[in-house]
Amino acid sequence: MFVEPKEVRRGKGRPTDLAEGEVRSRITSEAARIFADQGYSGTSIQDIVDAAGTTKPMVYYYFQNKEGLYREIFRTYHEWVTEKQGEIAEDKTLSTQEKLVRLVDTHFEAVRVSPNRARFMFAAHFGPRSEMPAVKDEDHEDVFFGTIVALAAEGVERGDLEGDPFLIAQALLGQIMIHLTFHISGPRPIPLTDGAAERVVDQLLSGVGS
Repeated sequence: MFVEPKEVRRGKGRPTDLAEGEVRSRITSEAARIFADQGYSGTSIQDIVDAAGTTKPMVYYYFQNKEGLYREIFRTYHEWVTEKQGEIAEDKTLSTQEKLVRLVDTHFEAVRVSPNRARFMFAAHFGPRSEMPAVKDEDHEDVFFGTIVALAAEGVERGDLEGDPFLIAQALLGQIMIHLTFHISGPRPIPLTDGAAERVVDQLLSGVGS
């Protein structure tokens, strides 16, 4: 998950492809953690390079500046989630319930595997806008929520769900956000075990299933 794209740029004195991937991954991983802990304005490039064990020129080489690094972390997380959602939606072998479970678990997996990136995304979405770069991508937002609405509409058409697909999608996304919020920052974190996604979908279907 969150495998950084292999660099293809080369030149005298630049690292090899393997070294580039490792350094870039360390930078984004540590930057996500520090941004989540300290906020955008409270984080310096020096904080990031110290934690990643690299140098400022490497950050500038990959991301140009702090804002570019912040945007890249946001973009790669969004793209991974929307790509996974698209794969699930297009899988004709899955039932409505199986698709919903896999969709929910995609979000839970992101937190299990990379909790610092998940905390970063929460801060990016819900933190003070004045203190952060403008990162909201309407295309990603439309695909992100639109895929959930499409799955709900498919379930209604199949007779597996009843109601307005938009409202069903809102209810499902609400459950996902509640679980993620409590897992990340709640006083008693909700464990996102392998069965957590099934429980979320079971609760949804008990209310809107036919």
